[in-house]
Amino acid sequence: MSPFLIAIAKGSLLIVFLAAFVAGIWANLRMTKRQRETGGRYWLVNPKPMVANWLSIEFPIFIIAVIIAAGAVAALKALG
Repeated sequence: MSPFLIAIAKGSLLIVFLAAFVAGIWANLRMTKRQRETGGRYWLVNPKPMVANWLSIEFPIFIIAVIIAAGAVAALKALG
């Protein structure tokens, strides 16, 4: 494979990683905001708001973003 194509692949994987990272941050902030709005400041005493967040739409988005970001990093390492 030519060095130019490798550079393009690395750049696109970096863009994928950054997009997944931003999506993960967004989902995490939304989950934290929702948890605080429902009175979940003391999650050790009352874990119900934290567990309720796992059923929200942001939690699967967060998990998928983490998986995509990890895959992009693994592909970047494989390319060298």
